[in-house]
Amino acid sequence: MLGHLYGWGYNGDGELGDLSLASKSAPVLVSGPVSTSWAAVAAGFWHTLGITTQGRLYAWGYNTNGQLGDTTTVLKSSPALVSG
Repeated sequence: MLGHLYGWGYNGDGELGDLSLASKSAPVLVSGPVSTSWAAVAAGFWHTLGITTQGRLYAWGYNTNGQLGDTTTVLKSSPALVSG
């Protein structure tokens, strides 16, 4: 569906954004905020960034070095709003 975001593959650090840490061999829906429509996505090796059609930036996955930009160093298995 238009605006929906799916991921699959390795997920040991939550980079698929489906509220789990289990790897997936088939596409799973990213668990974003209710009624979220995604405009763009960038996938890193251990984390993912997504921009909504409303212009909000979200990040999820590995975060030990603060790469998600949410002012924490805790991994996120679902999209977290990037502030700032």
